[in-house]
Amino acid sequence: MALVIAIGAISGGGKTTLVNKTADLMGAARMFFDDYFLEQHYPKDLVKWFEDGADLNTWKCQELTEALRKLKNGETIINPRTKEEVLPNDIIVLEEPTGKERAEIADLIDYFVVIDTPPEISLARRILRGIEPIPVDKLDEYPKEEILKGLKELIKHQKDDLTSYIEITQKVYITILKQTKVHADLILDWDYPVEELALKVKEFVENKQNSRLL
Repeated sequence: MALVIAIGAISGGGKTTLVNKTADLMGAARMFFDDYFLEQHYPKDLVKWFEDGADLNTWKCQELTEALRKLKNGETIINPRTKEEVLPNDIIVLEEPTGKERAEIADLIDYFVVIDTPPEISLARRILRGIEPIPVDKLDEYPKEEILKGLKELIKHQKDDLTSYIEITQKVYITILKQTKVHADLILDWDYPVEELALKVKEFVENKQNSRLL
C-alpha cells in the first residue's frame, strides 16, 4: 500500500503550497481536502460546534475517505472538482487540516505534518488572496460601474471575513491547531521558505522509513 503523508494547517496556513511542493519533490500523488469537503460537510452552526467542544469527528466526508483508501490500495481515482485522474503512486501527499483527529481517516495516514502558522498570519494571507486578483495597474481600462461593483463585493467579503474572525474564527483556528498538534509526527515553523519546509518533510519521512528497515 502507498505511504500517506498528510499536511495540515489552518486556513491560509500554507497547506496547499506545501502539498504541491512536497509532492513535486518526492514524485508523489496529491489529494486536496477542499476538492472533497463541501459546505454540507462542515457543522451548520460553527459557534455551537465550538461551544459543544469542537469535536473534529463531526466533520465527516466519506467521499474523501473512500477516495484516499482506493488510491492507497493502488486504484486510480477521479478528482471530483477537476475531473482529472489521480494515478496510483508509492507516496500520496494529502492536504488534511484535521490531521489524525478525524477517526474516519486517521488509520489511512502514515505521517501527519502540521504547519504552525499563527491565526493572524493566516488572516493576512486570506486578505491578500482576495486582493491579489485585482488588476490594479489596469483599472483605468474598466468601466467605472464595474470597478465600483467589484469594490463593493470585495469590501463586503472582507468585512464579513474580519467580523467572523473577531467573533469565532480565531478561536476555532487556535483550537484546531492545538488539537492537531497532539498527534502530529512533525511540526513545522511557518516562517521558512516552502522549499525548505518540503525538504524537511522529505528528510523526516525518509529517515523514519529507513529506521523501520533497520
